[in-house]
Amino acid sequence: MHRQVVYPDDLDLLLVELELLSTGRKVFHNLHYRWMGKNHETIWINCRGRVLSDPEDGSPRYLVGCINEIGAKQKADNVSGLLGEYSLKIFMRAAVQSCHRDFCSESASMISRTSTRATATNTEIIF
Repeated sequence: MHRQVVYPDDLDLLLVELELLSTGRKVFHNLHYRWMGKNHETIWINCRGRVLSDPEDGSPRYLVGCINEIGAKQKADNVSGLLGEYSLKIFMRAAVQSCHRDFCSESASMISRTSTRATATNTEIIF
């Protein structure tokens, strides 16, 4: 079912998350990823939930939560206002591509070789 509605580039991310939840290694779920709309348009969603465990053996039983549509484009983090790793990477690539070739060619090659730190997630992003 997930393969039919989840954007192909985000499927592995979701499957890893679901594996962590189903094996009890994680109990809270809060993930932004893309769905494919009826007309194959990209829709960003935020899926949040909590695992409810079986009271007898403690095994994960249900994932209860909600899915909210964010829109056609992922927005900045609600708390920090910073872009997530994926959005920052897309933003930087688009900025480099939109530069005038003569004006930015040296800067673009420098940016593409440089790693940038996403302060909110402390994740290294390499273009």
